[in-house]
Amino acid sequence: MAMPSQKEITAADLRDYLNSESDFGFEIRVIKQLQKVGDVVHGGTYMDAITGKPRQFDIRVTISNDRRVIRLAVECKNLKTTFPLLVSCLPRRDDEAFQHVAVSIDLSYHTFSDADQGEMACLANEAFVRTFSMASAYCMYETGEPVGKTLAQVSRDSNNLFNVNNAEIYSKWSQALSSADDLVATCPEDGKSKECKYCFSAVIPVLVVPDGTL
Repeated sequence: MAMPSQKEITAADLRDYLNSESDFGFEIRVIKQLQKVGDVVHGGTYMDAITGKPRQFDIRVTISNDRRVIRLAVECKNLKTTFPLLVSCLPRRDDEAFQHVAVSIDLSYHTFSDADQGEMACLANEAFVRTFSMASAYCMYETGEPVGKTLAQVSRDSNNLFNVNNAEIYSKWSQALSSADDLVATCPEDGKSKECKYCFSAVIPVLVVPDGTL
């Protein structure tokens, strides 16, 4: 570990650090942009559905109107131009061009025939939800567009040889996916909480890196 210099650190130095090197400072800049489009929660914990252990998230955003809710599970990585992120892509196949949307219903707005009452009685105090798969041109993932297949950060060492690593960036993307999985569990209640006949909900994992590093 390099020894720190003996130069006195001033308030200007700390501001420079927050505006350039600090992961926390980068998250704050991302939050300021996301607050323009939705409600933002910065930092928190949740229980991982697979491991049963608590995990942390960076940012969660909720964008909604009368019948739509979009939740973003956002993770931030303050990359540098000396170690940028390379995403290797191929054209998206038909079987990769889809998106799941949950439709939740507030049962208090619906009536059912006598034949249905027995089945629906047990759901009277529970969320009622169905998941639909939207394909290609009807969703945000269209056939033929570039889809990422591998992630790698690339730099050169003092001998001008390539140094490649994907561990940190993969960990952040994995966190975004895990946070998104946790948010999916909130979708069934959207129809009831918004007091509308039905509500469309989607959850999208997002990894944010600084401009010029992708």
